[in-house]
Amino acid sequence: MKIKSFLATLLVAISSIVAFSSCNNDKEETEYYFFKLTAAITDPGDMSQSEIDLVDQALDLLETTYNGNVFNQAMTVETAKSVLDKMADELKSKSGTSGQPVTVTLRLTSSSTGDLVETVTILPR
Repeated sequence: MKIKSFLATLLVAISSIVAFSSCNNDKEETEYYFFKLTAAITDPGDMSQSEIDLVDQALDLLETTYNGNVFNQAMTVETAKSVLDKMADELKSKSGTSGQPVTVTLRLTSSSTGDLVETVTILPR
């Protein structure tokens, strides 16, 4: 897997989704919730332990950035779903592996609404 490319993609995804999530166009929904992001490799494919550690660090950065900047703002469930879908699409379209597919699970959790989960499989290029 091209780890540097994967890490760069995560950082691009962070910045684009941070901008996207700050826009809330749905004025009719009035119920807002706080969501916490968790991201983890659920199937590392053929990555070495050092590659897994690097990706885990990038996913930790993703969590820290989102939980510090985006998810400290209340959002509607619909907005949270849109953010999660956008994040998954960014990872799918801009990442690639040099070996077997790698699976990453993104989860938004709110104590009021439960979990929103998106599983992303990053395919070889």
